[in-house]
Amino acid sequence: MSSGHTVIGGKIDEEEKYIAPTVLVDVTPSDPVMQEEIFGPLLPIINVESTEEAIDFINCREKPLALYVFANDHKTVDKFVEETSSGAVCANDTMIYVSADHVPFGGVGHSGTGAYHGKTGFEEFSHKKPVYATKQMMESVNTLRYPPYNDTNVSRVVWLIGKSLKRSPSDILFIPCLLLGFLCSFVMKIIGLPRYFLS
Repeated sequence: MSSGHTVIGGKIDEEEKYIAPTVLVDVTPSDPVMQEEIFGPLLPIINVESTEEAIDFINCREKPLALYVFANDHKTVDKFVEETSSGAVCANDTMIYVSADHVPFGGVGHSGTGAYHGKTGFEEFSHKKPVYATKQMMESVNTLRYPPYNDTNVSRVVWLIGKSLKRSPSDILFIPCLLLGFLCSFVMKIIGLPRYFLS
């Protein structure tokens, strides 16, 4: 091994494509084993002096798929949960969370995009398609949304919302925003809420 010192395992058989479970110590962040995600029975160990140093070490690298914390103090576990970002956190255990099909499994950032397991997997590979239909009979009301925003339209909006509005060019630009509240409360009652279909 070109990374640290082997204290357990270390046997490699290229013909059999076999790597014995191996523990490495005296590993540095610049060693080859620390440069990419490890898909094999290798466990590099890096010593830190405190919880804060461990958290800083995690945060200055790409976000991990899983973060394992072993601690008797639940506050220490909470600190890792709150101050780091990872696909998942597993406290005082390993890999068991992968078998929990009621919680999402997936990464964040370079460790992955999206998640699966149960309902989460169904939603991940589905698309919520909004279908919004406005009745033709509402077009007379909808004309207030369209330019030109002349004095007549401004006056109607002011009357509808019951507030005074200075008729300056900058004020007129806010008319679509002012209409939003009115349209949501009035038009939605007539045409109904948008529907969603999975496709």
